[in-house]
Amino acid sequence: MPNYVKLASEVFLTASQSRELDRVAIEQFGIHSLVLMENAGNNAAQQIASRFRAESKVTVLAGSGNNGGDGWVIARHLSALGFETRGILIGQRAKLSPDNLSNILILEKSGFPLITVDAELPISAGAPLEPSSMAAQWLHDSDIVIDALLGTGSKGAPREPMAQWIEFANSIAATRVAIDLPSGLDADSGVVSEPTFRADLTLTMASQKIGFINRKARPWLGEIIVLPIGLPVKVIQDKILSHIHPRW
Repeated sequence: MPNYVKLASEVFLTASQSRELDRVAIEQFGIHSLVLMENAGNNAAQQIASRFRAESKVTVLAGSGNNGGDGWVIARHLSALGFETRGILIGQRAKLSPDNLSNILILEKSGFPLITVDAELPISAGAPLEPSSMAAQWLHDSDIVIDALLGTGSKGAPREPMAQWIEFANSIAATRVAIDLPSGLDADSGVVSEPTFRADLTLTMASQKIGFINRKARPWLGEIIVLPIGLPVKVIQDKILSHIHPRW
């Protein structure tokens, strides 16, 4: 039987192919999307926990989509492992994806420290973040910043105020971890937007992304680790083997 991680590390998929993997797992194999999210977040948390001290202060920056949902699962598991973990939601609660909402509700019911920043507040481009705000202080004091803002389906440069938070995260003395891919990096082309989260470590789900081959993307990805999310081996054989791409 093939080793999933070894095989997936040699595979580079487009954003649409990555979505197809999820669709097949959900519709053909009956794996609930929340299960895939739980597997992704738990495996990412275990990878982070294996590399850093449990006393580390962790801030999760999460968007309103499923990438943000992965971030909430990571936050929950890191907190259970003893990490001092906080969350900043950049987006409107009304726009959360269903799986994101399910996971943020678990955190809120457990008293997890979480602040919401309304993505549609009238903040002018380039304006500095208020240093006295609790969210900004959390980020400034972090040992580890986790980017769960934008996923593979995102196109173009991050909008304000998300762009400001990415710039802020890039400016502080913390280890930066991107979930699936750095926010601002195009999954298909590898084009780096202004701004793009500059990751020291990218924990990418199910397979590498075709944009990672772009040499200009490499400084923003850091070390790349492919994590399994519980896809059956048959999905790998049917959907991934035909998309193996030579390493850059």
